Amino acid sequence: MTIRSAVVSNDRRTNEEPRYAGSTVSKTGYQMMIERQEANAEQIARARRAAELPDSLFVDHPEVQRLQALVAQRENRVRLMNDGQQVLLIRGRIEALRAKLQQKQDEIEGAALDDAFDESQAYERSYALSEDIRRLELSIKSAELAHKVLTTNTMAPRQSELLRAERNQLASLLKMLKLEHLDGENGVTP
Repeated sequence: MTIRSAVVSNDRRTNEEPRYAGSTVSKTGYQMMIERQEANAEQIARARRAAELPDSLFVDHPEVQRLQALVAQRENRVRLMNDGQQVLLIRGRIEALRAKLQQKQDEIEGAALDDAFDESQAYERSYALSEDIRRLELSIKSAELAHKVLTTNTMAPRQSELLRAERNQLASLLKMLKLEHLDGENGVTP
């Protein structure tokens, strides 16, 4: 390479778009990168301002109320599933329900006879006792299912997983509402 060709080569280099900070990024690419960084900084600042807003601003929002109720219910389930006393309490409730059921079953024959002697066509007393018996049987079945779930403890991991998902869903909703609130204050239409 001659001196003349080296000079021409350098001239071409100066005619090319300049290189920035030792990188191979063109001027346009560099500007785009700076703009992106500025936009990211704005988004981060906006997210910080939104995070500073209290959750209490949105307690009247129906979806927030629904999710808060779900989270509270799930937290209670997880707490109760990890409480060993619950098995004993449920066992006691089952026994109490069975005693009530036996009492109602003993009363139904007498109520049916009373209805017949009163010449009642509706058999209201025996019908009411039959309904009570049916409700008690269903309550016993439900309590036995709860007892089974607590003693096998197969649902505890699933309940914890659902609780985590519902908390995340609530946090995402609150974040979205806070950002919308900021946009509304700044006159930005989402």
